[in-house]
Amino acid sequence: MRIVPLPTLHLLPPFLATVPAATGVVEMSIIQLFYSKLLEKFAEKLGVETPECVVTVVTEGWFLAYIDVPIACSGIVIEIVRNWGAPSPDFKVAKEDATHVAIQRMKGKLDLQIKDTNYDDFILYKSLYDNVTVQYSDLLGQFKNLKREYNLLKDCYASAVVEKVEPIAEQAKMRRTIDECYVTINCLRADRIATVADLSEVESAS
Repeated sequence: MRIVPLPTLHLLPPFLATVPAATGVVEMSIIQLFYSKLLEKFAEKLGVETPECVVTVVTEGWFLAYIDVPIACSGIVIEIVRNWGAPSPDFKVAKEDATHVAIQRMKGKLDLQIKDTNYDDFILYKSLYDNVTVQYSDLLGQFKNLKREYNLLKDCYASAVVEKVEPIAEQAKMRRTIDECYVTINCLRADRIATVADLSEVESAS
């Protein structure tokens, strides 16, 4: 087995697959990483054969996979590490999980430097997201302030309306009282005139 100088590995397509969202709502697609493809790329870069993934059946309907990874030093295999994945009812999931474990083991044992070419984009989009989050928080704060001021103005307007309505109601009440007094006075005047007329008739008759 020949070991070449350890290169920097770049995570690029075809390792990534885009799965469209199931709903009609516009949202970010789900990105799946195929570790089996990545393992093939590892082996290609290192100049070794791709380790074989063996899938076994542990119980009815459950699969468990493992990969034997040869660890070499100076071109000599010094260790073969068996990497078990997690049990899964899905054959492909069990296989991918074992491959993931094997890649992590190879990374640690061989001191591989893996560069994720999507990381810079991740940092960029995370920064944009953080900025949008801050802007949203600012706008939300402004909205709450405006809402509070609106409620204050609404209360002030209601108080002003009450202050204007109360004098009008008092004036209307006073007008009704005055009208009642005027009617009473007119009635008294009419009674007095009638009484005076009766007295005049009595005096004339005598």
